[in-house]
Amino acid sequence: MSTTPDSTSPASSPAQTLAPMPAPFDDSPCHRHRMRVPFGDCDPAQIVYFVNFYRYFDNATHALTEAAGYELVHVRSVLGWVGFPVADASARFFRPATINDALVIETRVQSWQPKRFVLAHRIVRDGVLLATGEQTRFIGIHRQDRGGRLATLAIPDDFRAAIDTCMTPA
Repeated sequence: MSTTPDSTSPASSPAQTLAPMPAPFDDSPCHRHRMRVPFGDCDPAQIVYFVNFYRYFDNATHALTEAAGYELVHVRSVLGWVGFPVADASARFFRPATINDALVIETRVQSWQPKRFVLAHRIVRDGVLLATGEQTRFIGIHRQDRGGRLATLAIPDDFRAAIDTCMTPA
């Protein structure tokens, strides 16, 4: 029995185990949110702890809705919405980020559905793709006729139009 990996062993070819890079976004318009990685987001290896990327996606979503005129405090106090809860989220990680990295989070509306919208995110540093993510969100309301339980609101046309207006050419 040999103790050295052979050419078909995954250990002999670590590149085969890495996730393939996604195809670049097309030139469709997007919203860009810029941020710098704070010290507290990094682990002892000085790289961003993976769960923080989900927070970055969330921050980019709120930057988009605020730019569209749907700032969270406003939608809660004036429109009676809960906000924009996440129904589903996923991410893929390709390269690490570290303290003080200047990041750009590109957000695109992947699809509009009657009661939800799907956002695609890309986190880029100096033109290098670090992570991608997807979130399915909805406009949450409290249904008084159901004891205040969380429910989905049909996406208003003016909300959709305002979000679409915030997208700029890639």
